[in-house]
Amino acid sequence: SNNIDFVPYNIPVPNNAEQRSQFQMDAATSRIFFKLVGNTRLLGDFDVYIESDFRGSNHNFRLRQAYMEFRGFLFGQSWSTFDDVASVPPTIDNAGPNAYSSERSVQIRYTYNFNENWQVATAVEAPKLSASFNDYNKSIPQRSPDIPLYVQYGWENKSHIRASGVVRTMWYRNLNTEKNNSVLGWGTQLSGVINTCSKVSVYFQSMYGKGIARYVTDLSGVGLDLVSQGTNCGKMEALPTFSYLGGLRYNFNDSWF
Repeated sequence: SNNIDFVPYNIPVPNNAEQRSQFQMDAATSRIFFKLVGNTRLLGDFDVYIESDFRGSNHNFRLRQAYMEFRGFLFGQSWSTFDDVASVPPTIDNAGPNAYSSERSVQIRYTYNFNENWQVATAVEAPKLSASFNDYNKSIPQRSPDIPLYVQYGWENKSHIRASGVVRTMWYRNLNTEKNNSVLGWGTQLSGVINTCSKVSVYFQSMYGKGIARYVTDLSGVGLDLVSQGTNCGKMEALPTFSYLGGLRYNFNDSWF
């Protein structure tokens, strides 16, 4: 894979002898973060978080997260509400599993805890479209936010199961009709982590939908949210996407797993 990370999507098929193997080293994942926590009469308990690394183009400084959180609200850039970061098994490679939902977006989120077990959240998130255009259609500014939602049940030992959904309205211009058109995208996900005992943790995610390649790690940004229906009709359609993963973690002791 001609990438600083191990991204299976980038492996040439059929095999390319020029890229049969490689050796790389990288320090750009080094992160700098700042966190402020406090309490005021107006906001109650609040926190402000900013996180950056050097994974921008040519190892430039890059903003990863920047948000403020209080009274159930989150304002700023963080992991999408459709994502379930806690259900992703830890990996040595920075890119993580190739099938997990991974997207940071600017958003306004509200989270509500019914009790110590049940939690729901929804958000309005900045849209981002990655489509494969041809000579008969083109990209235009997106005008509808992504709307994610999840319901989660959690119990002791930080275990949980989460059901998530997202609805997207993706816009493009048909150059044959000279009109702006939209395509509805949607996605569902079942995810969780189950800590069966002090030694073993089970991780899982399963995702399916149309027009949600943006949310799948290896498929994000490669033009698979929308594709052209034909060679010259100008219409576009949302591609179906299915991904799943599982992980098992065994803790030998407090220091090794």
